[in-house]
Formats: sequence, C-alpha cells, structure tokens
Amino acid sequence: MKHIVAVVVALAAAVPAFAQTEPQKSPPTTASAPPTVKEPGKAPANTTGPAASPMAASTDAAAKPQVDKNPPPLDPANMDTSVQPAQDFYLYANGGWIKKNPIPPEFSRWGSFNELTEKNNDALHEIADKAAAKAPAEESKD
Repeated sequence: MKHIVAVVVALAAAVPAFAQTEPQKSPPTTASAPPTVKEPGKAPANTTGPAASPMAASTDAAAKPQVDKNPPPLDPANMDTSVQPAQDFYLYANGGWIKKNPIPPEFSRWGSFNELTEKNNDALHEIADKAAAKAPAEESKD
C-alpha cells in the first residue's frame, strides 16, 4: 500500500514538471516587418468586375440582408425565460432558438451546425458561380 501511495505522489509531482508553458512573447515593435510571399504588403485593388462600380455595390447590399460577422457567443434572445431552469434547463437555455428555427421538412434534425453548413455551402456555390462566369471571359482573351 505504501508503494502505491508513493507512486501516485511521485506522478502527481512529476506532471507539472512536464507541462508545457507558453514561450515568452517579445513586445510588439512599432516598425512593421517587410511583406513576405504568404503575407503581402497590401491587398490588391479590385478595379475590374461589377463590384467596382458604386451602383453595383449598392444593389448587392440591398439584395442581401446584413449578417453580423461576430454575433455574441451567448445570445439572451436564444433563451426561453418562461421555462424554469430547475425544471428543464435545456429548454431554458435553447428554447428561444428552437422556436425561431423549426426543423425543415427535408431534415430529420436541425441545429446551429446544420445552419452553418448551409451558409457555407451557399457561399461556396456563389464563389463557384462567379468563377465559372469569369472563366469564359478569360479564355476569350487568348
């Protein structure tokens, strides 16, 4: 029994010794580093295409609703305060979101990750459509 206790105490003392600490970071310098291949000095100016004209930019903004890029991680609007947390904490914490986001008929379940997947797929389709529309124009230049 003494040996087991001694081994456990030795292991408990050794674990912090092997823990990896974060290296010291140097203070930020005021002079910026020169640009590299992976990080260009400045973004290229987009002067070609339909997004360059102010008219096109205003119609694109009107066509798509504004989406908050950084929504709060815990949104009180997603809670259902009519439910007592002691009775059903899941509905208390998620009831508002569940009411605002019913399961679509083509899915057997639905959650925020499904919503994220759908948004990402829509963005990828939009990028692919733009690339497909741009490709024939580039080929005709040759």
